[in-house]
Amino acid sequence: MSIKKQFVKTKPVCKVTFSVKAEGANQASVIGDFNNWNETEGVLSKLKNGTFKGVFDLDKDAAYEFKYLIDGAFVNEP
Repeated sequence: MSIKKQFVKTKPVCKVTFSVKAEGANQASVIGDFNNWNETEGVLSKLKNGTFKGVFDLDKDAAYEFKYLIDGAFVNEP
């Protein structure tokens, strides 16, 4: 699991990349304060190596709580 942040100089947002290794999983989402805990708004794309990944624009001055939802099971970022 990893999180990468890239601040955008021209906008008050931070591009946040969420990635979670879940080989054998069919679907994964990141859910949290930033998307009202809605799994359909946080769907991650599956890569060939079994990792799920997604990039989201979040307010750069805010703090968020989130979890991963992998095949219906909640998983916390370590």
